[in-house]
Amino acid sequence: MDDFEKGKKLIVEGMELFCKLYDPYIKVMEGAKLLGLPDFFVET
Repeated sequence: MDDFEKGKKLIVEGMELFCKLYDPYIKVMEGAKLLGLPDFFVET
């Protein structure tokens, strides 16, 4: 496996990990909006 293929694999794995970590955050945000809570933790 050459460096390009290795790099591509790393990027794909990184994206999948990012999505796994980010998805619950999105759900929390949507839940907060549904409950009408101020989105004070949107601003970073």
